[in-house]
Amino acid sequence: MTFTPDRGIEIRTGKALLEKPELAAHLSTITSLWAQMVTLLEEILGLLAGVDAITAMRLYTAIENDGAKQAMLRALAEDKLPDNLQAELNAIFKWIREHGSSRNVVAHGVWGVSPQYPDALFYTDVREWLNWRGTVNFAEHSLDAIHLMEIMRRWPDAVGYRKDDFERTENEILKMIDRVEVFRRDVDSFLSP
Repeated sequence: MTFTPDRGIEIRTGKALLEKPELAAHLSTITSLWAQMVTLLEEILGLLAGVDAITAMRLYTAIENDGAKQAMLRALAEDKLPDNLQAELNAIFKWIREHGSSRNVVAHGVWGVSPQYPDALFYTDVREWLNWRGTVNFAEHSLDAIHLMEIMRRWPDAVGYRKDDFERTENEILKMIDRVEVFRRDVDSFLSP
């Protein structure tokens, strides 16, 4: 389980992640797995809209709001799919809403390492990081040399992640990729009997 580190620990960011390549690789893995799931959703859009994969990808990525993307797919599904497949699409979207924050933490967080916790990476919200950066006189400190003891006192929401935390997230996404792939095949079978 993720954990809250002791206050006042030293956390280094930036290239310090390279000190923990085995853990840092999980950040890329989670982001990549999520992108794979999104690609399947783009393929489903293509099937429902009757367009090729490239056009479907362009349509999907042209819409920046996830709610609007889901609304577009739902509208097409309502016109083209039976109730059971519409229900599965809604279940997939529910899972995405409930688990999307796991991906967002990875993709949009500031990550660091601490010598006090050699088996963990630490996440901090990028908005808090920006607030903290506004309090530092960078003329007196180099970015790589800044130690974040003060930030830990001000960030009660700093979270430590160990290997099993990352692997749990990866496994959840992998299960959903399998589910979305089955759904994609079911949609394809239904639309092209």
